[in-house]
Amino acid sequence: MRKLLNSPNLLFEDKSDTASIAIGAFNGQVTGEEIWNFSNKLLFTKQLIEHMEPSDKLIIVSYFTQTLDLIERICDATNSKFLRLDGQVAAV
Repeated sequence: MRKLLNSPNLLFEDKSDTASIAIGAFNGQVTGEEIWNFSNKLLFTKQLIEHMEPSDKLIIVSYFTQTLDLIERICDATNSKFLRLDGQVAAV
């Protein structure tokens, strides 16, 4: 359920039985470059990023690296600089 609230895109990558049932509620796979249009959370995040001043900084925390992947796509689409820290970052 938390994945669905972040973005329906995350369900299509999940192969569990529960996800398969939820996917049946959609007519087709939610895809495309404008992935934020299918999630109010991502749409709000995109609008927040677009209205930031160049000197502003924003910290986004997520339990899902898949959600960070989607937010990274938003940053790329809006030409926003970002630094991603997750479990794949090498220790110093």
